[in-house]
Amino acid sequence: RTDAMAAFDAKLRVAAESAQASQAAEREAMAEDEAAQADEQARARREI
Repeated sequence: RTDAMAAFDAKLRVAAESAQASQAAEREAMAEDEAAQADEQARARREI
């Protein structure tokens, strides 16, 4: 029973870590998107 609980805990930990990793990747992608948009806006302003 303790082994099963330990295995369950380990699964939960791995799931939580991968969820955090994907959230971090999403935030990074959003930040890169925002930076790219800001670059485009700055470029557009210079062209006007």
